[in-house]
Amino acid sequence: MPATRLRDAGGGLTLALAAVPLAFLALFFYYPLGSILAGGLTEAGGRFGLGRVARILGDPYYLRIIGFTFQQALLSTLLSVALGLPGAWLLARYEFPLKGAVRALTTVPFVLPSIIVVLGFVRFFGNNGVLNRALMQVLGLSEPPLRVLYSLQAILLAHAFYNFPIAARIVGSLWSRLPISTEEAARSLGMSPWRVMRYHVAPNILTPLVVQATFGFAGVILVEASLSFLGVGRLTSY
Repeated sequence: MPATRLRDAGGGLTLALAAVPLAFLALFFYYPLGSILAGGLTEAGGRFGLGRVARILGDPYYLRIIGFTFQQALLSTLLSVALGLPGAWLLARYEFPLKGAVRALTTVPFVLPSIIVVLGFVRFFGNNGVLNRALMQVLGLSEPPLRVLYSLQAILLAHAFYNFPIAARIVGSLWSRLPISTEEAARSLGMSPWRVMRYHVAPNILTPLVVQATFGFAGVILVEASLSFLGVGRLTSY
């Protein structure tokens, strides 16, 4: 009987502890998200309708924003994968000093405060940043040659900074579990490195690569969409 009461008390405590984060999510995430969704799918009289959605999709201004969002999301995803694959290959197939430290560095984007990342980008890529000052000194220029900030290039660099470590870690983790003996046997039979990659490695790493690219693509779109809460865009009656 005491053991039963103890288990019941433990179960009640678990439910109470779980209720706190669930209530927080419901109040500060699901309720605002549901309110926005409901507001977009109802007409002036409170009836369900897609009139507001149709008006937005018929507005050239919003179509340009939607097109740019998908464009930069696609480019950011491709850039992240292009940078992440060599990193995954390096971590999976090579042993070198401080490999553990290099692997640990892939977690840096996730632990750094966003303001520190922004300041780092400004300090390095700004008109008076380290890169432009170095180029001006080497090339003897009086004006900064690279105008990176406040451009599509800056958006792509920022998203790649956060997303390519994910590709390197996820793909590299699976890649390291593929038997290297199979690759060595294929090379010994005369297969080129490209054919080994195409017929052995690529089919095995395709699934995690697609998963990472999908989440990266969706994440970039959500980041762009969240800018609307900061007042980006124009005021509208609907």
